[in-house]
Amino acid sequence: MFLSLRKLNFFGRYPFVRLIQVIQNPNFGLHLVLKNFFYKRELTDYSSKYSEFKFLDGQGSLDYIIANKASLARFSDGEVGILMGAGIFPPDSNWSQRWTRALQDSLSSVLSSTRPSLLVAVDPPKVFLSSKDAVHPIPFEWNMWVDTRRSLFKYLNKGQSYGHCHLFLAENSPEFQWIKFQSYISKRNVIVVTGNSKAISNLKLGSTTSFIECGVNNAFEKKELIKNKVYDCIKINYFDKENALIMLCLGPTACVLALEMKDLQVLDTGHIFEFAAEGFIEKNMAL
Repeated sequence: MFLSLRKLNFFGRYPFVRLIQVIQNPNFGLHLVLKNFFYKRELTDYSSKYSEFKFLDGQGSLDYIIANKASLARFSDGEVGILMGAGIFPPDSNWSQRWTRALQDSLSSVLSSTRPSLLVAVDPPKVFLSSKDAVHPIPFEWNMWVDTRRSLFKYLNKGQSYGHCHLFLAENSPEFQWIKFQSYISKRNVIVVTGNSKAISNLKLGSTTSFIECGVNNAFEKKELIKNKVYDCIKINYFDKENALIMLCLGPTACVLALEMKDLQVLDTGHIFEFAAEGFIEKNMAL
């Protein structure tokens, strides 16, 4: 019943999802008012705010990861929404994550990180700075990017390079070299940490491929348990930490773990394993 209410759609909006978000964090209600009656109508050009940063494309992001054996933390509209005070719930997302101040603060710390071994990846400015009538090769909804364009620059560090948060999606990053990525992970002890792992248990990504099931609800509250499961997996299987590659599909918690698990290479893979059950990885990596 409750899920059915959340699915009610009015002109592309889910009012019951917004109601849940406001109930969880009443301050988000004020933000919604400001967003809909002011932020959406302001004429400010924010493009100059983003000229002090370097933004890599999908292939540039992969090259950085390989050259620096870097971890990856991805920020898109869902993570920015949490910075604004909103939780994440279906059908807006396949993940469910309640908003908490601790999660908001953790995401802020990740986004502001200057650690060279962590590539923070965001949406390209050419997307969120686009005008309402701009033409895009993929579906584009201008309202999605109101908060991103007016707030993202406040967290970034001048002169720093930022990756492409959708590098693993072919339609967003057509330049991404999947063969190079496959070669990079082929000899690694890959540990996939996600929900609904049974649907992708057939995947063989590295010299070994292990799966840790975490469910799809409120991973942030379980992050210490998830860390322990990852380290236990490495210990039980006698993996060398230097050769382990942790691939996380855990909603916003993935980028927090990419920052916190400093002794491991951790890739926040976004939706890649949600699409894997549909043959996405096999198609792109020729498995």
